[in-house]
Amino acid sequence: MTERLADLMRAEADLLDVPPPPLEEILGAGRAQRRRRRVLPVLGTAAAALLVGALVVVPGLRSGSSPDDGSVPDDAAVAVHERSGASFTSAQAAAAALAYSRGGAFAVGSTVYLGDTDHRVEIGDPAVRGLYYTSAGVLVRHGKDYAMDGSSRDGYSLVGTDGSVTGLDLHMGDVSPSTDPGQPYLAYARPASGDWEVVVLDLRSGEPAATVPVGGAFTWGGWDAPPVALVGDHVYVGLDDATVRVDWRSGEATTTPLPSSTYPAIEADRYLQIDYHSSADGSRMQSSVQVRDALSGETLLDLPDVGDRWASLSPDGEHVLVLPFMPVDGEGQIGRLGGAVLHSVDTGEEMPLPPSPVGGYGWTPDGLVFSVAGDSVTLCDPERSSCSTTPLPSGPSTEDGTLRLGGMVNES
Repeated sequence: MTERLADLMRAEADLLDVPPPPLEEILGAGRAQRRRRRVLPVLGTAAAALLVGALVVVPGLRSGSSPDDGSVPDDAAVAVHERSGASFTSAQAAAAALAYSRGGAFAVGSTVYLGDTDHRVEIGDPAVRGLYYTSAGVLVRHGKDYAMDGSSRDGYSLVGTDGSVTGLDLHMGDVSPSTDPGQPYLAYARPASGDWEVVVLDLRSGEPAATVPVGGAFTWGGWDAPPVALVGDHVYVGLDDATVRVDWRSGEATTTPLPSSTYPAIEADRYLQIDYHSSADGSRMQSSVQVRDALSGETLLDLPDVGDRWASLSPDGEHVLVLPFMPVDGEGQIGRLGGAVLHSVDTGEEMPLPPSPVGGYGWTPDGLVFSVAGDSVTLCDPERSSCSTTPLPSGPSTEDGTLRLGGMVNES
């Protein structure tokens, strides 16, 4: 009887006119879900419609204010407290500053390394979630685990090149903030009475350098507020109808010719755009990568059909790293990765990179690519088209925790 009923159900189902599944939409949605629920580099897909023309003030955007007129709200400030004082001598601090500028920063478990294993600082929390470069040191996002979706408490500490650790009572919620390696600031957006407010926080004091109200809908992403990118005196904000460029010193907000409803992956006023689409036969995903001038919209580099890959723009905007999606385990550890290629934005020249055994690839503040193994660090200079490997005495072990590299945007 059971077999007969099953046959009847199959026969009835065969009579139904079921349209084929929308492969591209399903794959795109799957990418969004994977991006929101796993620790992976966040790189949004571009919307089809572009905002064309000269920069104009967006209707509904309101000017903000800087500290010069005394109108910065007090509630934008955060408490700053010393967790540990300088632990390096003056000579060690000078060496750490040099190592940091040349080699970036990485972390294993609760230990942050400034360029090499000679200059290390303990954070206290068992998991480092992200490393953000600033001119005041490395801003470390940490917690009890590697979840980046706001499901557990975030801690933030500023690690100085003198070995000091300063705690910041930041409670941004589930947002995507941004730093500029050449500045001591953190930028993020938060809900406000007029839709949103962009906050530029001085990490040295915990005081706001500026708060700027921004009007506009934000529904395309899963964060509590629109994602932002800090570049010099400007903060780019990814809204539904526009990617907005906010001058945080004057409060002026203008549209850009960049796509709307997309993540502002912008470095040095250059925008990284990744479009995902299905292959001609509909069997697999393809990516196309472009780098565009964020002010004019001009395409500076076009890499069509690079395969099922993602990309990352260097902090100086000079190079693009194109590589496979990273395998991530339950502890947020990125596994072995090969096939990465570095592209010059200005010349289009390509440089294949050696495989990364664990942790993927990071950027240094100056725009070099690096990877870390248990006993060595490999640094690749795209200007010289060469890589060098330096031994790490008493190198870190992934048995001590998950390896995190600086210079990449890691959000859930």
